Amino acid sequence: MTSSISPSPKLSPFSLALLEDSGWYQANYSNAKQLYFGRERGCDFIYGPCIDPKTKKSKFPEFCTTNQTSDCSLDSFHLARCVLVQRNDVPEAFNYFGDNSTGWDIFSDGCPTLRNFVDADCRNPHAYAPGDKGSDSRCFPFTFKNKTMKSSSIRCMKHHVTCSIFLFTDSHPLQCEYANDGGPSLHIQMLDHLSVQCPKSGGNVLATKTSKYLICS
Repeated sequence: MTSSISPSPKLSPFSLALLEDSGWYQANYSNAKQLYFGRERGCDFIYGPCIDPKTKKSKFPEFCTTNQTSDCSLDSFHLARCVLVQRNDVPEAFNYFGDNSTGWDIFSDGCPTLRNFVDADCRNPHAYAPGDKGSDSRCFPFTFKNKTMKSSSIRCMKHHVTCSIFLFTDSHPLQCEYANDGGPSLHIQMLDHLSVQCPKSGGNVLATKTSKYLICS
């Protein structure tokens, strides 16, 4: 559980565990949401600086460095932009750029993060956002080029998820596709003797009829 200013806060297992440890509550963990911010980034994400002090570039994709640049939210649901603000009371340890510019979220230790545009959820068909909006739409960055110009932007688009499977034994990448049915896993039949339940969230899984592990991503 972390402090944050968010238009779409998530109830994490950590929050529920804290409430349960108080002795006053019994938590229903099925209501917990997955936290993707900082997931599997290691201890440096927590204890190290978010901006490299030498290059002034972000050390992790959760953070940004250029004010007012547009990008997609980490969950790809919203159109967002990098927001930096000037503060007069920035601790030296959090003055990453040396000019008192910090992230907009006062709970982020000065780390600059994306801020969702108001009413720019690609899943909302009535959202004030460019592109094709709906329940199966997501935010995508794209670049338009012709002979005279190059332009980068973001917009809502219908999405079709694909997954990549890497088989350790053959070092041969296999491509697969699945429908967006909302299920927790995908059954993949690869070759006549090999099948796997590949979780959509990714991870290592053990293939059937073999002792070989696959990386689902």
